Amino acid sequence: MSIIRGQGVAVIAALFLASQTAAAQTYHYPLHSEAIRDAYFLGERNNFQTTDCLLQYIHRFTGPQAGRYYISQIEISTPYQQIVLRGQRDTPGDSALQAETDLREHPLKLIARIQVEWNAAHPDGTSQLVPPDLSHDVPIHVSQQQEIKPLKTSYREIYSNSGDGGSTFLGWSFELQFDPAKITSAPLRISVKTPDGQVQEAEFDMAKIQ
Repeated sequence: MSIIRGQGVAVIAALFLASQTAAAQTYHYPLHSEAIRDAYFLGERNNFQTTDCLLQYIHRFTGPQAGRYYISQIEISTPYQQIVLRGQRDTPGDSALQAETDLREHPLKLIARIQVEWNAAHPDGTSQLVPPDLSHDVPIHVSQQQEIKPLKTSYREIYSNSGDGGSTFLGWSFELQFDPAKITSAPLRISVKTPDGQVQEAEFDMAKIQ
């Protein structure tokens, strides 16, 4: 009887531990002290666990592109992920305690970034001498059951070094900032439409990432 009782206790303990682990991996805000430390030390280790964690926050699209524009990636950056990146930078004098202090004084936003690239292989791609202003021509919708309005939206042009001292125009990066307290652990969907009508979507499972 005591053996059976002992096994039952062990099973209950294992289930409790599993539920606690799952809860720790679910998006929540504000971050408590333990989560801030965990994120900072995960970044500081800078190993395969760090890489696996960061890959959850980005969707890259590498299929064939036929349009004048194409969406190359959609990513999100939660406060937790931003602390992981901070730890990864390994700045002299920085610490998990300082990261926690800074977060209390300067709360972080949840950020969505979308990269829209100019397709140079398109028949019209090489004729664009001056990049067009796409600030109002790329509808971006972020939702969890219903649409979430950003606090701020900005965009910038992206260039790469051409090797001869010049630069080559690549496309545009859009950034949307959100109140992290308005985000839940429900799936987060981002839908983007290019000026020539192409639609790309990405879904982030907020029940599995922080």
